[in-house]
Amino acid sequence: MPHSYLVLYDFSSYARQALRVAHQWSLWTGADVHLLHNLEAAYIPAMADREVRQQVEAGSRSEAFDKLQRSYEEVTGKPVRPERVHISVASLTFTINKLVREHNTQLLFAGLKGNGVLKRIFIGSTILKLLEHAITPVVAIPKKIHEFKHLTLHVAVSYHYAFNSTHLRQILQLMGQKIKALVFISVLTKDDDRQRAISHLAKLEDSFSEQAPVSSRLFEGNAPFALVKAYMKEQEDGVLLAQRGSRALSDRLFREFFINELVHDASIPIIILPE
Repeated sequence: MPHSYLVLYDFSSYARQALRVAHQWSLWTGADVHLLHNLEAAYIPAMADREVRQQVEAGSRSEAFDKLQRSYEEVTGKPVRPERVHISVASLTFTINKLVREHNTQLLFAGLKGNGVLKRIFIGSTILKLLEHAITPVVAIPKKIHEFKHLTLHVAVSYHYAFNSTHLRQILQLMGQKIKALVFISVLTKDDDRQRAISHLAKLEDSFSEQAPVSSRLFEGNAPFALVKAYMKEQEDGVLLAQRGSRALSDRLFREFFINELVHDASIPIIILPE
């Protein structure tokens, strides 16, 4: 079965940027790009009888479908096949995982929004919720990002937790020669064992040495997370990759660095691997 990418699409400029990146990566890998739009329940009168609700839903679906087709062509310069446009009125997570299984979806794309009350609500109710249940890697794309020439993956790891390498190897295989380099990064806190952290990074380097040029970085000091953020912003074509459920996400790095800085700041592209 051909593989595909699925883009969450709400017609915003953030979603359009996510679609641009998904389309570019699909040209590298031969993936089919699918769109998923969640039809807001507010479009359907809550007190209406079943027949009226069905009529309203059908009209809303038709309108959204036409708009999705036009928007896809505006962004990519190419038409989209009707069977690759999906509209959901059910649970978004349920629909996503259903489509992932049906269409061999390798990556799920979503736009990152920046600071602001409404934008924080969007992030909290969409991307972060998806991370709890997604069965495929989630690619979160900031609005202000240049076109990728290739990819350097900066993989956040910790010796405290085992790293599931299966999804990472799948991404490396999927992207092939577009992967310029692989960099394992780890944050050392005052309670961590420096030698164990160095040894862990060395083992990962050795494990992936045949799949891509590989190196590692250890961040330590009074403000290691600020150093990581500054480091990532300097990386041309760099993407931060972390595993959901690992310390890299669930501990301080997730709370302070990922949520507050990366998601709400929306300045760095991120790939989140399932557990």
